[in-house]
Amino acid sequence: MEERDNKKQMSGIQQSVECSKCHKQVSLTDGIQKPNGFVCNECISRRKKQTLLAAIGGVAVAAVIIAWIFSGNSKRTGEGFEGVGEIQDSVSLSVNTNEVKFDLSTATAVSSPVSTQTPISNLADFKNVFAKNVADATDKNAKDIMIPSVSPLFEINTDHFINDGEALVREFAAVYNKTNKEATILVEGFTCDLGGIDLNNKLSEVRAETVKKILVATGVPADKIEVKWYGESRFNEFEYYSKNEYRRVILSIK
Repeated sequence: MEERDNKKQMSGIQQSVECSKCHKQVSLTDGIQKPNGFVCNECISRRKKQTLLAAIGGVAVAAVIIAWIFSGNSKRTGEGFEGVGEIQDSVSLSVNTNEVKFDLSTATAVSSPVSTQTPISNLADFKNVFAKNVADATDKNAKDIMIPSVSPLFEINTDHFINDGEALVREFAAVYNKTNKEATILVEGFTCDLGGIDLNNKLSEVRAETVKKILVATGVPADKIEVKWYGESRFNEFEYYSKNEYRRVILSIK
């Protein structure tokens, strides 16, 4: 009789348990037993809300990325993105605006260290030296470009070029015209020591003027050309192998 009464009393009392998450005392019917402990319904509900919000946030971010890709900020072709460069550009948001890129059209021509004692007298060597100068300027993001001094040769007693002298002058002009044309070109006429002083003075002048005409015809502004001639007066300043090499005009950036 007493045992039956105790069971009745126990059945009338709801047993309680501590929630392993919030540590509140709740009824056994107000939660779920988990492997790590009992979890109340309130904590279960809160966890579901957090999971749902995280999922919604992920979907929103994905939607923004997809919209950005198809808005024209990334180019696509039938074979995918237009190269690795396009992909890198599209995801790179940091740009150094202070970085200066070499641009030949805005560069100022400066004198090359090539000595007038051994100037460049053929087209192939000029192209090779200038190409190297451009590569160096590009690596350094320079604002200047060195144009090698050149020296076309002439036939004796004339203003006729020998070998590729005229082509060398035109190439020099073409290179200068690719710059900002702020520098001045110095044209200097020379002769060997054969003949009279007056003849050589006139001959060196004619050779220098012939070169100037070609420069102007190629597009170099006339006011950017300075012409000088010396006849044979500076003959002893040079040590060339033969007298043919003294019959020259030297073009350099002043």
